[in-house]
Amino acid sequence: MRYSIILCIFSFYASAQSAFNSDRPGQSYSPISLEARQIVVQQGFEFGAALLDSITTQRNTSYFTEVRVGLGENFEAGLGYGNQWLNNTITDNNFNLQAAQNPWLMLRYSLNLNSPKWHLGFLVRSQINNLEYRGILSYDFLEDLSFTINYGIFHDGERVDGFYTINASYAYQRFSYFIEAYGANYYTIGGRDFRAYNMGGSYSFSPNFQMEIFAGWQRSRFNQNVTQPFINAGFSWLIDFQKEEEEEKDL
Repeated sequence: MRYSIILCIFSFYASAQSAFNSDRPGQSYSPISLEARQIVVQQGFEFGAALLDSITTQRNTSYFTEVRVGLGENFEAGLGYGNQWLNNTITDNNFNLQAAQNPWLMLRYSLNLNSPKWHLGFLVRSQINNLEYRGILSYDFLEDLSFTINYGIFHDGERVDGFYTINASYAYQRFSYFIEAYGANYYTIGGRDFRAYNMGGSYSFSPNFQMEIFAGWQRSRFNQNVTQPFINAGFSWLIDFQKEEEEEKDL
């Protein structure tokens, strides 16, 4: 459900994430933009279900890929794409591919606050037929513990939603752990209104590559009998052309 709730906008998120800046794991996004000539590939795979009073009524599997590119001057652009397969367990055991979605386009800007502890960023995302605005503020309490607040709005011409996440993360050596609460509040009829929780972590194999896994559940405020558990695994990979050029100059 990563890409189905990727519109999360109000995020209290920890950016103490191992060796480099990734938006994974969890539902939140970082306020820090990539530097010029840096590229991060983020890939996630997810399996989930819908439980009605502990009875499985639906299963789903999905993937989401996002490529982020540092543009310099605190700007960053990104392109993301995902898809989903659904299985109605009441009728059959087959997973059916859902209609293809438009790709996500993203632009992020990090504002320099001249403070090593505070980070402020702004993000705009669009899927051609919708638009999302997000503001992101983070604070580093300790070297390995930090929190971030994102707030924003999503609209598609017919409905308006406000989304939020609350995330705390702690990094220790190559490991990073997080816990997160998130949800949505509808502003117009037809919008989503849910509460959700997840937790997990990541492990850095090198300064340029990490793997992540997290799990959680989601519940609608209008239908308390339905719970949607999920598990998500993936990786983040940094390609740093800037560092390579600096190393070549030092030779």
